[in-house]
Amino acid sequence: MRSIFTITGHTISEHLRSWQFLAELLPAAAIVALFFKYPSDKGTYNEFAAIIGAYLVLQAIFTTALIITSATKARSYPVLARLTTRWPFFIGKLLAAILLVFATYALLLAYLLPTRLLSFAPDQNPWLYLAVGSGAMLLNVVTISAITALAMPLISRSAVRLTILALFALSVFSYSVADVPTQLRFLIAPFNALTFPILFTYQLAHNPAFESWTLLALATNLFYLILALLLARYFFSHRELLLA
Repeated sequence: MRSIFTITGHTISEHLRSWQFLAELLPAAAIVALFFKYPSDKGTYNEFAAIIGAYLVLQAIFTTALIITSATKARSYPVLARLTTRWPFFIGKLLAAILLVFATYALLLAYLLPTRLLSFAPDQNPWLYLAVGSGAMLLNVVTISAITALAMPLISRSAVRLTILALFALSVFSYSVADVPTQLRFLIAPFNALTFPILFTYQLAHNPAFESWTLLALATNLFYLILALLLARYFFSHRELLLA
């Protein structure tokens, strides 16, 4: 555990010393200015969950890819050589990416709540909506970050990356297909189901009302997270590393 925290702290420190953190903060500042600060009507919670929830997912992909790519340098060899396994290196990098996204979300809340730029409807309990909504958004961040890390060249081979990208593309395409004959719906149903847990968790952030599908969607989301971590551990441990 100590090695994981050491790698995490060093990665965050290195990230903050570079220009890279600006690529995360500047879009967040632009979102606040465009959607919350200057409009005549203050941003509602539903707008906040829709916009920030989508932005956090995009930031999770970008930040994780940036950090894992930065690890593909020859300077990583001494760190890997001192570790008995590669797992702490992977977890440390992934944890750093996740914490950086969490920090962006915390900064957004720290600005929007005291300034009252984030408003709630009379029938909305602010504490309930923030607790459930934040949990849903951050769960998606963790899951998407783990899947992104799994798909990086440092961790897995090209066949794994292409499979993940193909499944994602087919799932997105399945939602865009309209008027599918009944006898053919069974062909696209599995691809619909692939991203359903992520989309449902995203919708849960808007409306924290627990439905019959809520537990199944959250459990599947956690299953994706665990599966991505297990696959990443296996592939990374068997990966031949030639770092630049």
